[in-house]
Amino acid sequence: MNKKIFLLLAFLLLAASSVFTQNLFVKGSVVGLNRQGSEFVIPGVNVYWAGTQKGISTDIEGNFILDFPKSKPYNLVVSYVGFKRDTINVNPASNKKLKILLSTSQELDEVVVASKASGTHISRMNPLLTQKITNAELQKAACCNLSESFETNASIDVSFSDAVSGAKQIKMLGLAGKYSQIMTENI
Repeated sequence: MNKKIFLLLAFLLLAASSVFTQNLFVKGSVVGLNRQGSEFVIPGVNVYWAGTQKGISTDIEGNFILDFPKSKPYNLVVSYVGFKRDTINVNPASNKKLKILLSTSQELDEVVVASKASGTHISRMNPLLTQKITNAELQKAACCNLSESFETNASIDVSFSDAVSGAKQIKMLGLAGKYSQIMTENI
């Protein structure tokens, strides 16, 4: 009789310990709404418990299963790029499968990319080596006169032609005379 009571107590202890150590988990799916109003699954959504390192990503059908953390509160955070983050308080007593609807964050209008050319351009299609200088190049270093606009360009030389008056002479590619135009200030 003692043996029967001992076995019965041992069985009850094992059953009670298995009840207390059972893993409680939450399961559910994450969906979104398209512009037509129909639902679509979102794979790879981050689902984790707030304040813990415990989390998971949804599978290809948008489903997840996650064990409850050891301490309360049971706040489940759901986040995905392009959607608003959502926090849900989950009751461990309810065994319902969650269906979480993520709403999209603000959508941007189309983006127009406009090209911007550099200040100087050498055409690779033209057989003559021609360097085109645009407004952008002239405005880079423009301060007081035309000669200062060319200080950032390597192919144009600016030199003083008269030290007393401070007049400057612009030479293109080091050429002078009939092969290039020479501009002298005030002339």
